[in-house]
Amino acid sequence: MIECDKQRGQDKYQGPPVVDRIRRVDGFSNFLKQPSFSILQRSAKNGPVIVINVSDWRCDAIILRNDMDPVVVPLPETRIGDAAETVNNFIIALSKGSVGRPVVIQILRDLWDEIVYPVVNKLQELNIPPRSRIWWCPTSVSALLPLHAAGPFRRNQLNLPDIYISSYTPTLSALVESFRQISTSTPSSQPSIPRLLLVMQPETPGQIKIPSVLEELERIKSIVPPPTCTPE
Repeated sequence: MIECDKQRGQDKYQGPPVVDRIRRVDGFSNFLKQPSFSILQRSAKNGPVIVINVSDWRCDAIILRNDMDPVVVPLPETRIGDAAETVNNFIIALSKGSVGRPVVIQILRDLWDEIVYPVVNKLQELNIPPRSRIWWCPTSVSALLPLHAAGPFRRNQLNLPDIYISSYTPTLSALVESFRQISTSTPSSQPSIPRLLLVMQPETPGQIKIPSVLEELERIKSIVPPPTCTPE
């Protein structure tokens, strides 16, 4: 027992020098370090990133832009408990197929009113052009909300897909790393060729069949030629 305690003590003592040696290795200079804000801000190099923060104390959207100060959009109508309930209701409604459609539409309207519209309104104030690509970085239970599909769903009114092109990232660091890999994998003299991976599952055991999936696949394939388009 004493020997084990001694060993643990030695490990604690030897830890920092080991980390220092790792950080001296090329490509590992930031090993176990918190990334600086300037590094995280690179996630917005190709368009604004919207971090959705939900908690018991307050909820906000934080808009990150490249080389500019972040912008906080308060979301006073959002509560973490309500968000969790919305996720549960959304999953139940999806399992009911067309029967659950009215519930899904109402959820998308609520998301628009409480979260997405305030963000879109601020993006327009910041002169982010229509049809620009934006990245959502939701946290906690908001990661399960269909933010990309939100909208008023009323005649002569635009939904989010009509205004901006949405993508998701689990973390800012993940998006920064993906951009870094793209920039280092292709020589600067040779522009990279965009590639598209389509993952479709029209039929799932125990679930309702999703209509028109194969038709959508064929339509996309007619627009994006192989080998840049890989269906799975």
